[in-house]
Amino acid sequence: MNDAEIVEETAPLPSNHKKKLRSLGHHLEPLVYVGKEGLTLPLQQSVVAALKAHELIKVKLGQNCPLQRNDAGEQLAGLCGASL
Repeated sequence: MNDAEIVEETAPLPSNHKKKLRSLGHHLEPLVYVGKEGLTLPLQQSVVAALKAHELIKVKLGQNCPLQRNDAGEQLAGLCGASL
């Protein structure tokens, strides 16, 4: 992400929309893997690119990821302007 790129904030999704998206995402293969480095700038760029291409993505945390699953999801969604 360069300095000129602005990530838009998204409105919180209603619970019925989250449920529908969760069911659609269940069968997806992970497109982004978070490793031992955590949430780095290249990882954020990969997530933004994947979201632009696919709208709905699955992210997998590796065993060596320094963050807890819920914390990583919230942080990554916030950094990328996405909804969890």
